[in-house]
Amino acid sequence: MKATYLMFLTAAMCAVVFMPRLSAEESVLTVSASAKESFVPSLATVRLSVEVRAEEVEDARRDLEEKANRLTRFLRDEEVDRLETTALRLTPVYSYDRQRQTRKIDGYQGTVTVSFRTGVTRAGVLAGRAIGEGANRIESINFTATEDEMEEIRGAALRTAATRARQRGETVLDELGLSLDRIVGIEAHAPDGPPVWPMRSEMAVRAVADDAEGFEVEPGEQEVEARVTLRIRFK
Repeated sequence: MKATYLMFLTAAMCAVVFMPRLSAEESVLTVSASAKESFVPSLATVRLSVEVRAEEVEDARRDLEEKANRLTRFLRDEEVDRLETTALRLTPVYSYDRQRQTRKIDGYQGTVTVSFRTGVTRAGVLAGRAIGEGANRIESINFTATEDEMEEIRGAALRTAATRARQRGETVLDELGLSLDRIVGIEAHAPDGPPVWPMRSEMAVRAVADDAEGFEVEPGEQEVEARVTLRIRFK
C-alpha cells in the first residue's frame, strides 16, 4: 500500500502526520490522547528601563545617555546573554491650558529599554542590582527553557500521549471482541520551539538579603501538552 506523508510547521505548533491511503472496505478506529509534562523553567528574559525627565532637551539627553550607558556596561560585565536595546525615546512633555486651549512644553522625557537573558536563579538579583546601575523600572520577566530541554520535555509528552492513545484503542477493541491489526495513521502535535511564560501574580518575587541587592524569583511549574491521534485497522 502506497503511503503519503504530510509534515507542516507553524510558529506556535509542530505537527507530524502519517496517513496512508485506505480502501473503502477497510475497518479503521480513530483514537486520540493528550499528555502534559511539567517542568521548572531554567531561563528568564528580563526587560529593564531607564527613564529620565528634565526641563531642557540637552539635559534629558545627557542624563539618559549616562544612565543607559552605565546600565549596559553593568549588564555586559555580568556576561548576560542576548543583551539588546529594544527601545529608545526622547520626547517633549506637554501641559495643556484648557481655558486658552493651548499647550506648552514643560520638559523632556527620555526612555531606554534593554532586555537580556540569564538563568532564573540570577534574574531577580541582576534586576535588583540594575536599579543601582541606572535602571529605574523593571518592565517584565518572562520564563522559558533551552532548546535541548524543550526537546526532551516534548518527547516525554509525546511518548505518554502515544501510549495512552494505543491503550485506549486496544481497550475499545477488546471490549467489542475485536483486535488490533496494525496502526495505519499517526498525527502528533506538540509546541514548536521554547514557549515563553510571563511572570504571573502567583509567581513569587521576594526581596533577598541586603548584600545580594536583588530579588528572589520563583517561576513555578510550567506545562507542555502533546496530542497524538492514531488510526488503527482492526480485525
